[in-house]
Amino acid sequence: MGASTVVIRELSGTGEDRRRVGFGLLAVSLLVQSTWVMTHGFRHHHSPLGIGWTAVTAALMHAPVPHPPVPRWTTHC
Repeated sequence: MGASTVVIRELSGTGEDRRRVGFGLLAVSLLVQSTWVMTHGFRHHHSPLGIGWTAVTAALMHAPVPHPPVPRWTTHC
């Protein structure tokens, strides 16, 4: 969740530098989390919060996205 928040926040701006920082922070976050999980022998368990988070994420990914209006000068093929 934290990595997703960082990426969304960093990519919400414009410019190549913000994108580079966002993906760099995502890479560091994933590296730290995966290293911690492997070194501590973490084993997953059922989590109502995790199941809910996954369900909401899946629903949002499959929800219809409103498209911006098409400029008049654009031709439709």
